[in-house]
Amino acid sequence: EPTRRDFARKIPPNQTLYIQESGSPVMDEHQQNVGRLLVLRDITDEKLVESYREEISSMAVHDLRSPLSAMIDALRIALDNMDKPGGVAIATQTINLALVSADKLIGLVNSLLELRKTRKMELTRSATSLSDLIDSAKQTLVSSAERADIPVELQVPANLPPVNVDADKIRRV
Repeated sequence: EPTRRDFARKIPPNQTLYIQESGSPVMDEHQQNVGRLLVLRDITDEKLVESYREEISSMAVHDLRSPLSAMIDALRIALDNMDKPGGVAIATQTINLALVSADKLIGLVNSLLELRKTRKMELTRSATSLSDLIDSAKQTLVSSAERADIPVELQVPANLPPVNVDADKIRRV
């Protein structure tokens, strides 16, 4: 019977070579097995692409889940508070948070589509306020924290110098 097997071989320095073996019996004119034909093929690049796809898929699911969860939590908080005294203000605040998360979500989708085209993730660094990044992280978590009845308080030193980062990538992290 024809066979197909994959092998992995460690090669220095810290690399793996993946080889696929395909085998078929060789028959004579009397249909007697006289040998076996083996074809060895280097599939290292295919394995690396497969690993890359899995990594990107995992990253995409993780990155998309956070803003989507924030949107769902914010909308639930809004619904839970609509009929309560002062509930309209709370609902407005949480709906605004849901809109911010929706904007982040579409930004992530656009980033993934761009990554798919270029296969590169470009960093666009600029001087960014650390206080703004911290506040952005708080805003992402505040609806989930409120839903769980967990108070969130920030204590950020005044006059922090700006940091040279890609703010969108830092927000994702």
